[in-house]
Amino acid sequence: MGWLYRSSPGGSTWAPVSLTVSTTWAQAQLTSYPPVWASVHQDYLPVTVDGTDIGLYVANGSKAPWTLVTSIPTPGVLTASLSLAVATPGSGWITNGRNLWASTDGGHNWRVTWRLTPGWTFAGVSLSGRQDGVLLATRRHGTTFDYAVWQTINGGRTWTDRG
Repeated sequence: MGWLYRSSPGGSTWAPVSLTVSTTWAQAQLTSYPPVWASVHQDYLPVTVDGTDIGLYVANGSKAPWTLVTSIPTPGVLTASLSLAVATPGSGWITNGRNLWASTDGGHNWRVTWRLTPGWTFAGVSLSGRQDGVLLATRRHGTTFDYAVWQTINGGRTWTDRG
């Protein structure tokens, strides 16, 4: 794969990173999203497969190889708003379209914890700490958009509508 590179300290040199790809993905179009650093010891890299599934790679340390830990089959086509946020090395959220997935085991297993009503689409998820996070959703009305924001202060167990 020639689309993912790792730099030396300071970025003076760059080397391609090899990803182990599932044999079922041999002819697939893979698209990577920005990696998310959970800690200095664990990194997450979401990759979409033919625009329909999410493959999640994890690297344990800056020199460790990226390892495919799971593939998340999604209902329908993925949107450009795919977003990943990691609360701790073991827990995080992925948003795409109307779905919010959560993992509590280092990204190995994901479950849909929230599905928006039709017409709404998640625009992203962001964290400001281990327990505090924000979800943003949009809905189009002709040439205008409605926005909705939810906040968690307990690691995603509950979300409060903030408008």
